[in-house]
Amino acid sequence: MARTPARHHTCPRCGARLARDNDSGRCTPCHTAERDRLTTPPALPATFWDHEPVRQALHERHLGKVVRAYRYHPYHGRLALPQELVARWLGITQAQLSRAENSPPMIHLDRLIHWAQLLHIPAHLLWFKLPEDQPAESASPPLTDVTRRTFVMTDPTLAGNCSANGDSTVSLSGQAPDTLAQLELIRQALVDSISGGSASTTCLDYWEQLVLQHGEGTKQRAASEQLPELATDFDEIRRLLDRRMPSSSFRRLTRIAAQMAGLVFLTLIKMGEPGHARSWIRTARIAADETGDPTTRSWVRGQEAYVHYYSGDCAMAIAVASEAQTIARNIPCAGVPLAAALQARAEARLGHLREAQSALNRAENHLGRLSTDTGAIASAFGYDEAQLRFHESNTYTHLRFSTAARSAQDRALTLYPQTDFLDRTLVRFDQAICLATEGDADAATAIALGELCSLNKIQRSGLIFARAWDVYKSLPNGYLANSPSVELHDLLMLTISKERGW
Repeated sequence: MARTPARHHTCPRCGARLARDNDSGRCTPCHTAERDRLTTPPALPATFWDHEPVRQALHERHLGKVVRAYRYHPYHGRLALPQELVARWLGITQAQLSRAENSPPMIHLDRLIHWAQLLHIPAHLLWFKLPEDQPAESASPPLTDVTRRTFVMTDPTLAGNCSANGDSTVSLSGQAPDTLAQLELIRQALVDSISGGSASTTCLDYWEQLVLQHGEGTKQRAASEQLPELATDFDEIRRLLDRRMPSSSFRRLTRIAAQMAGLVFLTLIKMGEPGHARSWIRTARIAADETGDPTTRSWVRGQEAYVHYYSGDCAMAIAVASEAQTIARNIPCAGVPLAAALQARAEARLGHLREAQSALNRAENHLGRLSTDTGAIASAFGYDEAQLRFHESNTYTHLRFSTAARSAQDRALTLYPQTDFLDRTLVRFDQAICLATEGDADAATAIALGELCSLNKIQRSGLIFARAWDVYKSLPNGYLANSPSVELHDLLMLTISKERGW
């Protein structure tokens, strides 16, 4: 058999002889030099996106992994594109690109759109929509860490206003992406100029106050309404953490980050999203431990106990709540009574009367040690008598001590303002379950129906929806065919249908 003659071709730039399997038309040094001089990503053939690592990253909906697969694509030669080069294309630092490639998927729609357009990713391969007036091959201004209130919710349950056709891309601003992106860049540049690129004392004071406002907002606002604002502000705090600053400032900002992550966790718990909440409480715990502040660490673990409680793992909830109380020891802080009361609820669900009563007593004693400066406030970061009476009510409801539960319920409803719709509704559901236990199914059903009908669609979800089902399940089997019970069932099923788009 005749041998195929060797292909002897040379690099047109330097004249060096090319290897027979080199189809790029340039030697490796010239190819690398030419590639590194590029100021924008090159045009790519359609077959580029058929490479298996690229397709896998797109399937995972992780644009950071897409960029990594893009850099290592054999189309670019034997050497991967350096992170520094691609980071320059995207208008970010090498460290920021490294985090994007190795961290959880980014959620900011404007950044997703910008990177997809810049890298010429075909629109049909994306899990989000590109602006109709901007083709994918057009280049937008570089976005460093844009933090507009625009997000992509890959889980439709996190997006309270998804479109009817199932599109889970949520734009909260309604403004042109380019205009808002430019405004955000201008704002960030101004802040950097004023603060000299570091997190100033004034800046940290502002964020501490804003976090407190978010904590107070949890008592009055629906969780799905508050979540986008929390995500926006949390991302800006993360951007501040990238700056150089004194260690004392870094600890303050890390504590703020722990509190914000805890608020996101709490919001997701209220929305009935324990899976997403677990990731956020891990982040809050890492940040809190980094600060070494026992008050923050106790509060975060007190909140963490909730995810185990609502997931049905009462033993783990008790263990984490006990840890929260041990961390703070004798320091007056909200985390201790919060954790002790949650422990009481978990012990009650397990039927442990003595342990539940002991935990309630600890919560009562530690609440008495708090002042408005140390946490006796109506806030996610505080603990007051209204919350204690609600938790006491729930504890006695689980133990089927209706008289004691009713006394706590009456006191809680007297203390809670009308604006705190979540806790007031949960207390009323405890009342309904107590009535059902005592055999008054009509009154129990009337309370449940009245509370659900008084709430709007956004409010009637998450924890409230789950607890309403508990009321329904507490009704006697022989009563379930009665008209009020059927009406409650139909309302609950209608809520499910609307949430799932049936």
